[in-house]
Amino acid sequence: MESLSIEKNSTPFGRSEYRTFNSELNYTLMDSSLNHSSILDNSMKIEKDSRDKRLQKLNQNIVSEYESGRQSVVFTQQKYKQLLEGFLLFVQTNKYIHQKITELRTEAIDEYNRMQNKNIPNIIIHQRLICNINNFQTGNEQFELLAKCLIKEPYLALPAYQAAIKELWKSEDSKVDIDPPKIGICGWLGRHHVTPRGLQSSMINKLVAVEGVVNKCSTVQPKLVQSVYIGEAVHDMNADAKTSEKTVHLRPHYDITDFDKTAKDSGRPPASDPEGRIMHKHEIGLCKYKNHQKFVIQETPEDAPTGQMPRWVEVIVEDDLCDIVKCGDRVRVWGVYRANCGQANSTNSGLGRSFLIANNVLVKNKETYDSNLCISEADKKNFHAFAKKDNTIDILGYSFAPSICGQDIVKKAIVLMLAGGTERALPSHHIRGDIHIMLVGDPSCGKSQLLRYVM
Repeated sequence: MESLSIEKNSTPFGRSEYRTFNSELNYTLMDSSLNHSSILDNSMKIEKDSRDKRLQKLNQNIVSEYESGRQSVVFTQQKYKQLLEGFLLFVQTNKYIHQKITELRTEAIDEYNRMQNKNIPNIIIHQRLICNINNFQTGNEQFELLAKCLIKEPYLALPAYQAAIKELWKSEDSKVDIDPPKIGICGWLGRHHVTPRGLQSSMINKLVAVEGVVNKCSTVQPKLVQSVYIGEAVHDMNADAKTSEKTVHLRPHYDITDFDKTAKDSGRPPASDPEGRIMHKHEIGLCKYKNHQKFVIQETPEDAPTGQMPRWVEVIVEDDLCDIVKCGDRVRVWGVYRANCGQANSTNSGLGRSFLIANNVLVKNKETYDSNLCISEADKKNFHAFAKKDNTIDILGYSFAPSICGQDIVKKAIVLMLAGGTERALPSHHIRGDIHIMLVGDPSCGKSQLLRYVM
C-alpha cells in the first residue's frame, strides 16, 4: 500500500487567500454591528418621538380638562349670582315672607330673653321659614324660572335662597344677634311628588316630595361640624411651657348634606411636624356639633302593589327637623335626593346608597287630627243617641271593611281595639285601657286586608 503523506504547514487555502477571507469577515462583522447600532438608534428615536407625542397629548388633555373645569366653575358662579339677585328681588316684593320674617324675629327674641333669664350659655335658636313653591307662580317669568331651578338645581338654588333670606333678616334692626331662619320648601312638585317606589336615578340631585310611613327611626346624635386641633411646641426639660406659642388648626367636616361644599378638607393635621417640634392635640370641648338623625320612610300598605314588598328610602334630618316624627307616623318629606357613591374602578363598582336630605317634614296624621279636632254640639248629640242603641257594636262591625264578606267576629274585635277600653287603677293592681289583638288564620282569608283598612 502506498503511504499518504501530508505536509505539516499545508492548509486548505493559501496564506494570501486566508488573509483575504479574514479581512472580508471582519468587514462583514463591522458592517453588521454598524447596521445593528443604527437600527437601535432608529428604534430609540422612534420610541422617544412616540413618548414625546404621548406626553404632549396627555398635557393637552390635562390643560383642556382644567380649562373646562375652570369654565364650569365660572359658569356656576355666574349662575349662582343670577339666582341670588332673583331671590333677593322675590323676597323683597313678597309680603308673606316679610310677615313671616317679622313673626319669627319676634319669637326668636322672646325665646332668647327667656333662655337668657335662665342663665343658659351658648344660646342657639333654630327656626325654619316654610315657603310654598306655588308662591313663585305670580305670572312673572323670572320668578317661575326660580321655581324650576329650585326643583332641578336645588344645590345652587337653595343656598342662594338662604342667602337672600339672610340679607332680608339682617336688614331689620335688632339688638339681639340671632341666626336667620332656614328655608323649608312645601307645595306640589308635579312629577317629583312620589312614593319611595317612584324614586329613580334621574331624580338624583333634584328636589322631591316623598310620602310614606315611618318604619324605623334612630336616636338624635351629635354630628361633628368643625374640629379644633391645638399645636403645642415640644420643649426640653429646662424650657418654660407658659411662654411658648400655640397654633390652632380648624378643620371643617363636609358630607352629602352640605349643598354649598364641593371639596373636602385634606384631613386632620399630622401628629407632629417634620422636625418634630409641634404636637397637634384634638380639643373635643372646642369642637362644633349639630343634631343629626335618620329615619326610614316605607310605602303605605294601600300604595304597595299586591304581592310585592314595600319599598323604602332613608331620610336624613338635622337641627330643628330632628325628633319630630315617630314610628308609625304618616309623613310627607320635601328634600333633595342624593346618592353616596364611590368612584368606579377595579375594586369599586360605583354603586352606592341613596338618601333623602330632608328640607321640610310634615306629619300627615297630626295635620288630620288637628283639622278634625273641632266637634260641634250636634255631633255630640248624635254620638250619645247612637251609643244608646242596643246593636251599636253590630252596626260598627257591619260598617267596618264592607268589601270583605263575613268575618263578623274579627271585625267587631278590631272595632273594639280601635275604640279602646277604660283604664282602671285598683288598690292591688292597674288595668290598662289598651286592647291588642292577634289575627291567626289560613292564607288568603283577608287578614292583611282587614289591617290595611285600619290604617
